[in-house]
Amino acid sequence: MTVNGTGFQSGFSATVSGYAVASVGLQFVSSTQVSINVTMASGNYSAPVVITNPDGQHASGSFQVNAAAPAPTISSITPSPLTTTAATQMTVNGTGFQSGFSATVSGIQLLLSDCST
Repeated sequence: MTVNGTGFQSGFSATVSGYAVASVGLQFVSSTQVSINVTMASGNYSAPVVITNPDGQHASGSFQVNAAAPAPTISSITPSPLTTTAATQMTVNGTGFQSGFSATVSGIQLLLSDCST
């Protein structure tokens, strides 16, 4: 993100949402602009930013985050192949699953139990 203002100094530090940003993610552009490289959690929320100069002076502001969660991905399904003659427990591994998710196989809603995200 680019932060515009006045009085920024080389060697500044920054916090975003209360977390310190590693110095490798900070770039002093000029006394009126700094760049901060951060990864934000998905959601819709306001995130506070505090810029602190080496001399201790600081400025604060906030920005609005409107980031959708990444789409889920499936990395494996076990057992494979699934049997069609009896109820079968299966495990689906992947990323991006969210609480309250649902699952279907060939358009048929599955009964979910013992699930974790």
